[in-house]
Amino acid sequence: RLIEADTTTSHIVANVLATDDTLYIPLSEGDVTAINRDDYSVRWKFDTEFGVWAEPLLVEGTLYVTSLDHFLYALDADNGDLLWKVDLGRAVASTPVYQDGYLYVGSFGRKLFKVADDGTIAAEYEAQNWIWGSPAVVDGMLYIGDSSGWVHALDISGSGMQMVWARQVAERAIRAT
Repeated sequence: RLIEADTTTSHIVANVLATDDTLYIPLSEGDVTAINRDDYSVRWKFDTEFGVWAEPLLVEGTLYVTSLDHFLYALDADNGDLLWKVDLGRAVASTPVYQDGYLYVGSFGRKLFKVADDGTIAAEYEAQNWIWGSPAVVDGMLYIGDSSGWVHALDISGSGMQMVWARQVAERAIRAT
């Protein structure tokens, strides 16, 4: 109710990103709104064609936003200006993970993408099915689950991604990180 939105069709289905002075609110039907925490006034609003179902990621003044419209957006966190966007081919409903100058994000197109912080796709990896959850990075190894119950372990050193192993560990989707 703090932001002007059509509350009959636009909801919050992902976590709000909170900083000391701003709330970055992803709306399920097509935008991200930045609100001042001191007086709840709207700082800026960035429209996407379809909904934002994942918490935005803030890295050094850049806000990364994924959308069901297939795009990964990089926005100036202060004013909402578009820095770049990249089409990932299918809907994206997970928060990217940032590691050593790269963003890692999965899509409903069965792919995990390694995207440089300038918006270029450095590498792709094809999973068995949709990737809905965010990856986890531990000791230079990336782990991701897919909606067919597979877990994939990838070596992300360098500019590419190499599969180390993949195993089906469940009969149903793995959505959690």
